[in-house]
Amino acid sequence: MGLGEGGRLLPVTAFRYLKVSLDKDIFNTTFNCQGTEARLRDCISENKASCPSTDVAAVVCSVPPTSTVDGETRIGDDEQVEVFYHDYWGTVCPRHWDDNAAKVMCKDLAQHAKASVIAVGDLKPRWVFDVNCTGDEDKLDSCQITRDDPNFECDTIDQAVAYCYNNTLDFRLTGGGRNYGYVQLTHNGVTGYLQGTDLARAACNTFGFNGGIAHDMPQLSTRYWWFANRNEQFLGFPLLKVNNLQPRETGSKQEYLSVFCYENVRLGSIGYGIVLEMKYRKYYAYCADGFAQKEGDAVCRQLGYPKATKITVGTSKVEISVIGFLDFTCPEGANSTKECTSTFNQSGGGCVSGRAYVHCIPDDSNGGSNGLEITACVTITALFLVHVILSAF
Repeated sequence: MGLGEGGRLLPVTAFRYLKVSLDKDIFNTTFNCQGTEARLRDCISENKASCPSTDVAAVVCSVPPTSTVDGETRIGDDEQVEVFYHDYWGTVCPRHWDDNAAKVMCKDLAQHAKASVIAVGDLKPRWVFDVNCTGDEDKLDSCQITRDDPNFECDTIDQAVAYCYNNTLDFRLTGGGRNYGYVQLTHNGVTGYLQGTDLARAACNTFGFNGGIAHDMPQLSTRYWWFANRNEQFLGFPLLKVNNLQPRETGSKQEYLSVFCYENVRLGSIGYGIVLEMKYRKYYAYCADGFAQKEGDAVCRQLGYPKATKITVGTSKVEISVIGFLDFTCPEGANSTKECTSTFNQSGGGCVSGRAYVHCIPDDSNGGSNGLEITACVTITALFLVHVILSAF
């Protein structure tokens, strides 16, 4: 091919992940070369009725770099995670790629990290077939990884990516809890709130959560506010931005951006619903088998509630999440799911009862409400009683 003398053979596992997309027959000819031939057809060859292997031959035609060592990582084009093995940069199978692994990649680069996958046209060798990190490792090579294993297959051509990002503006959640409230901005000593359209997910991503939804909160009277929009720097992962940082002024009450952000463990609705946990970039449900009061209490306490007020089996007509967490068991007094044990089955099998459904707030005839609505009811009732008492005089 006229590419010099730097050619070398890559392991047979390098492009095994392409088997799912190969649409051409393998050339059923074997070659036995000495390395001195000018052309492949000058080598001794033999035609076969069929190729006994489903792997494809792969070579690289370049001189290997001398300053890069095995296990070194980098974030390449489109935020692809690349690892260096066999004297060449390759990729990571995204099947078990998650935020903990992305955190390791972004550790010295940014405040926040998010794992994702993308489909790209420039296909590279795949060196790492599986990766499991705690997030505390100093480099990807220190995680539990599987590579060069001929018995391990990656079933997708998508590539693992890591989005590393910082909060360039001083955004905060106020007027609510740790994962919900108004989105507030302080800039050049001026504090105010935000307005904009369809910004809940972008705002929650900016704070490091797993997306979120708009959350109705009362109008506010504030002097300053900004118009915000989405930063689409990362494919499928919007962040919050403000183009014009000159604050606007108003003297009247207005609606401002308020959100409810999804934590790693959450419920299907605010304060109640199917128990869900993020695993490998998606939410999986908890199985209701053996799910009792102490398990419900652990979930609710982790979400900031004192205890579970009701535990049942999910009856939602639309089951949005596969059951992944089974045999969930907590000790008495557990304050989070981290103090409990469970098994994980990504295929969703092995659960008899169905999805665990928990109320962390008092149940009502409408199937539950959020804490803000309960407070409003109490306030209205109190005002009504005051009116009745005053009328009596």
